Amino acid sequence: MELAMITFEQVGILFLLIFAGFIAVKTGTIKPEGRKILSDLLVYLIMPCMILNSYFMELDSEMLSNLLVSFGLSTLLLVLAVIISTLVTMRRKDENKKIIRFACTFSNAGYMGIPLIQAMYGTEGTFYASAFLTMFNVMLWTVGCIMVDDKVKPKEIAKSILSTPVLYGVVLGLVIYLCQIPVPNFIVQPVASIGNMNTPISMLIIGMIIAGSNMKFIVTNKDIWFTIAFRMLLIPAISVALFWLLGFSGITAKVVLIQAACPTAAITSVFAIRYGQDENLAAGAVVLTTLVSIVTLPLLAILLQMFI
Repeated sequence: MELAMITFEQVGILFLLIFAGFIAVKTGTIKPEGRKILSDLLVYLIMPCMILNSYFMELDSEMLSNLLVSFGLSTLLLVLAVIISTLVTMRRKDENKKIIRFACTFSNAGYMGIPLIQAMYGTEGTFYASAFLTMFNVMLWTVGCIMVDDKVKPKEIAKSILSTPVLYGVVLGLVIYLCQIPVPNFIVQPVASIGNMNTPISMLIIGMIIAGSNMKFIVTNKDIWFTIAFRMLLIPAISVALFWLLGFSGITAKVVLIQAACPTAAITSVFAIRYGQDENLAAGAVVLTTLVSIVTLPLLAILLQMFI
């Protein structure tokens, strides 16, 4: 129950930051178009620095082993999410099938997952979380692209993967960590300071998304509630059950499960716009799954404490 209370408190803090972003837009302090600037700042600078900072530590054989386990468990849950979302949308004939499948598959592991893990498990948690983010981005720009546009070209997929800043942060971090390259403090401190901006900026962006959304459309849309049922309930429940049956436990299992149980990925809206899908449905799924997570994430913490 203690982990659940900590999770509930941290989720509450995150939602206060989300509310700040919401108020900033509603009062005109920040213009809605400012969201893109903050998003670019987060994706291209803050998140890579945060990941890189988690690798600034002495080489530890146990942590390295756990990192490799995290890569394996992350791949397992991401593939599981693809299979489940494909099966539950298979019989749908409407065009919304593609974006719903995408919204069910990909979680907000970076924007929502990392701040929560950072608060609960510190730098070690972020270190293991980098494995999920790496596999997440590989799956996002391969399977994710095919989900929303089956005519996408391999060249475009390769270009998208190679232009993902987080992957460069992981690769550089691994080189520094495995080779134990000494990094001077005047570099460590700025990287850490920039990385620490991840939580507030991520939450402000989500608040800005909510502020610009049509809440009436969101709460009355059956497709969004369908997405909630599978993204927030079924996939996390099956993931926890699978880990319990297979005997996976410890901090790596918990970190991966938290990331897999997060709300619909914020980038769902970007994919909807990019590939001509229903952007209102995509934004609605992001918004409502995020609001629902204030209940589901603490419940997940209870399950993790009981079974993992």
